[in-house]
Amino acid sequence: MAKHPKKNTGGGIDFDAPFLTSRLITCIGNKRSLLPFINSAVAEVKKRLGKKKLSALDGFAGSGAVARLLKYHASELWVNDMERYSEVLNGCYLSNRSEVDIDYIQNTINSLNARKSDDGGRGFIAKNYAPENDNDIKSGERVFYTSANAGAIDNIKRIIFSEIPGAQRNFFLAPLLVEASIHTNTSGVFKGFHKKSGVGCFGGRGGFALSRIKGGISLEMPVFCGAECPVVVKKTDINKLSASKELPPELDIAYYDPPYNQHPYGSNYFMLNIIASRAASAKIQDGESGIALDWNRSAYNKRGQAAQAMERLIESTRAKYILISYNNEGLIKTDELSGILKKYGSCETMSREYNTYRGSRNLNGRNIKVKEILWILKKR
Repeated sequence: MAKHPKKNTGGGIDFDAPFLTSRLITCIGNKRSLLPFINSAVAEVKKRLGKKKLSALDGFAGSGAVARLLKYHASELWVNDMERYSEVLNGCYLSNRSEVDIDYIQNTINSLNARKSDDGGRGFIAKNYAPENDNDIKSGERVFYTSANAGAIDNIKRIIFSEIPGAQRNFFLAPLLVEASIHTNTSGVFKGFHKKSGVGCFGGRGGFALSRIKGGISLEMPVFCGAECPVVVKKTDINKLSASKELPPELDIAYYDPPYNQHPYGSNYFMLNIIASRAASAKIQDGESGIALDWNRSAYNKRGQAAQAMERLIESTRAKYILISYNNEGLIKTDELSGILKKYGSCETMSREYNTYRGSRNLNGRNIKVKEILWILKKR
């Protein structure tokens, strides 16, 4: 009798379930591979509080990987990030299945896919981020997408904002963002694209990952969680949110995964914000990458401000427990972060090694492995 592969589970959660593994944007810092590790800390907090469900906050939600995990544990879930693309993704995938019209979403996705090649003229993405002719790429052309995929992005976005009611748009924008993050001629960030002899080239000199890069964009049905709870998605600076009265008087748990280095997500993933924005165009730099001019700056990306911002956040957070993900190469050194946290309660750590991002241009002198440290702070 054939043996079935063992499921990757923990505390009744299947970490191989589509809700936790699929339809996540491709981005640096995505915690998908660390979910079992993070889950063990959340489970410990539940045990200590004697609760089956927790009121929870994810303050730097990004792709939503950890927010999706928290939904299994939450009685109510607050989710925040500064970036528009995160607001769209989490507004879609964290929705309660019982509260959405599945047939409407599926039928609309089918219609959008059928109309993605409509002749509406070259839109903003096609004009600025794809060659006019994939088979005759000119020097100076940006080559983030094939001409067909750029056209599909423009068409689908145009239809979403012109024909679909505002309350429903996230269910179609989010799948579009996922596809736009996958079928791109990059190594994971939008600060550059693959080239050959200085000219844009799909897959670069080695012609790598052509099936992914050239694969056609096609929206897929969103995946939803089997567990349901009230969800509130915010788009703001977490330091401002935590100090405001918008959050509950006291949460059970807050999870923080701030940027570790000087590279802002707003510039790394500017393309996703452009696509998620209602505006038909954006003001962009004239340089090679065409980065949007209005990307967000965070104090956590600045060496002289990160530690102070972290301390203000910990002080203002009204939660029984705070979990902080940070790695040993971050702008805030481990000893400094430890000193900050101990001012506000008792803390302990868990750690896990993982591979350094392989698409980095600056691997020389860096460790192949990076240590992810998960701080568990019980606030006084």
